[in-house]
Amino acid sequence: MNKNFLALIFILIIFSALFLKVRASLPVVRADGVTLSREDFADKRAGFLRFAELNREKLTAGEIERGIALAFIEESLIRNEIEKRGKRDDDIVRAVEEGVRGADLEKLESATIQIYGWNRFQFEKFVLYPQARRNILMAEFEKDKIDMGEWLEKSLDEANISIYLLKWKWKDGDVKERF
Repeated sequence: MNKNFLALIFILIIFSALFLKVRASLPVVRADGVTLSREDFADKRAGFLRFAELNREKLTAGEIERGIALAFIEESLIRNEIEKRGKRDDDIVRAVEEGVRGADLEKLESATIQIYGWNRFQFEKFVLYPQARRNILMAEFEKDKIDMGEWLEKSLDEANISIYLLKWKWKDGDVKERF
């Protein structure tokens, strides 16, 4: 009886850990094949809530969630367009490295922790890489004389978007409250 009980407890612990790991990796937003995991969404939400609180901005958690979902959708469309144009992750990493080369990385990491509660790698993933992609695409569009705003609006209308958050849905090219 004792051995069976211990085995049951052990199995429950294993399944609980697996459940939590799988749950964290489930998508909350999918935009044209690119997904935002629940874990990244929660980290972004916590960081931007902290930022808003530190700056005494009167943003609600709902406004931040909506902003994160919409920004991710735009980032996904930009990422896909950059890939279509032959740009690779190496180009993005190089752009970020060039941008922070002169910066004091210790100060950057310290500020990132204080402001967002993120480590440097999260800051790069959530802020610097998306901004580098946007800058690279804007330069490409400038060469081709394409208006970024018009392209983005058209892409949002044509995109295949799914939002798996109870409060939010994708409707008419925008993130809207479900109820």
